[in-house]
Amino acid sequence: MLKLKNLFLFVMILISGYNFAISQMQQGMPNAEERAKFLTERLKVDLKLENKQIPKVNEILLKYSKKVDSLRNQTKSRQEMMEIMKKNMKEQDNEIKNVLTKEQFKKYEKIMEENRNRMRKRD
Repeated sequence: MLKLKNLFLFVMILISGYNFAISQMQQGMPNAEERAKFLTERLKVDLKLENKQIPKVNEILLKYSKKVDSLRNQTKSRQEMMEIMKKNMKEQDNEIKNVLTKEQFKKYEKIMEENRNRMRKRD
């Protein structure tokens, strides 16, 4: 009986440690809302967004940030994930293009390319 209690206690400690490690890893990553808000704020300044554009841009960014989060929870190969991410980025760019002026969209493309290059350097 004592061995069973010890085994149960060991398993509970192991599970607790695993849950703690997962929560610590996730704390360092901003969630979809935080990422969308951060990028919206940056674009607001860099593109000089009008007040009516801000909520539209934020809505689009949030939509695709949530898609990224859902992808992280799937068990797909890196190649599959990259293909889906590229497709999502094109869709996001097309939706954003409908909200921005031509000049703003040119700046947006430049900013996004800089972000992508920064991400490539991290890999």
